[in-house]
Amino acid sequence: MSDYKELFYQSQAELADIEEKLKRIVLKIQRVMREAEEEIISENDSDNSQK
Repeated sequence: MSDYKELFYQSQAELADIEEKLKRIVLKIQRVMREAEEEIISENDSDNSQK
């Protein structure tokens, strides 16, 4: 039975690690999306000021 408990705790730890990695990926995606949005807005503003 202790083998099952060990496997259970190991899998829980691995899932927690995966969860943290996914959270970091989400934050990175959000940052990149925000940067892209800011770049597009600034290009738009630049285009509008040249008209």
